[in-house]
Amino acid sequence: MAIRVRHNGPVAVVEVQGDVTFGSGALGRPLNLKGEAVDDVGATIGRLLDDERAMILLDMHSVRFIDSAGIGEMVAFKKRAVERGGDVKLLNPSERVRQLIEIVRLNEIFEIFDDEESGVGSF
Repeated sequence: MAIRVRHNGPVAVVEVQGDVTFGSGALGRPLNLKGEAVDDVGATIGRLLDDERAMILLDMHSVRFIDSAGIGEMVAFKKRAVERGGDVKLLNPSERVRQLIEIVRLNEIFEIFDDEESGVGSF
């Protein structure tokens, strides 16, 4: 999995690519669906929040799976960002991830955008 952070004005766009579980594996590192250690989305977003970059657009177009720990982390990220005067919003989740988001009703908590311009403009 790869994580790329770029800035579109004051908004940090966090691009997550690959099939991942956002939670940690037995050794404390996130694992992909093959059990391989991957970059840590939580640590990346945590660093952004620590650096006062609280406006985060999480690009999920290449994510095909989120585990229950990942759902919990997403909610925690949002809470921390809002406490710092920002927010976490979702960009273009894959169809499978969008269905999961709707099933667990995260669409009532997170704003979801289909294009980056709209997502960035919403801040």
